[in-house]
Amino acid sequence: MFFRMIRACVSGKYCAPPETILMVVAAVIYFLSPFDLIPDDIPVFGLMDDAAVIECVVRANLTALSNFRKWEILSGEAFPFPAAERLPTKVGEAVADIVQAVGEKRWGPHLGETKSRSQ
Repeated sequence: MFFRMIRACVSGKYCAPPETILMVVAAVIYFLSPFDLIPDDIPVFGLMDDAAVIECVVRANLTALSNFRKWEILSGEAFPFPAAERLPTKVGEAVADIVQAVGEKRWGPHLGETKSRSQ
């Protein structure tokens, strides 16, 4: 997800807070770099410091990463599965359509109609 976020920000498709991008780029560089706090040559412990750095970045930017994932899904840039169809621009209309469809399925086609008391 880090690589996708960096790619989307560099291409100008997505705008994330600068501190989030900085932390994500630093975590990716630390992960790929052979010079670590604990060398990667040491079994198990060599990768634990890389995992700890990534975990700290994820925890510190959980909201920003969640927002990026939502953007991916809503914009059709979803990984690994593209959106089946584009979502409507007006969410209110989409919600109303869903409520109407569910209402018709449960209570019949006359959900929005009310009977007058004079009958």
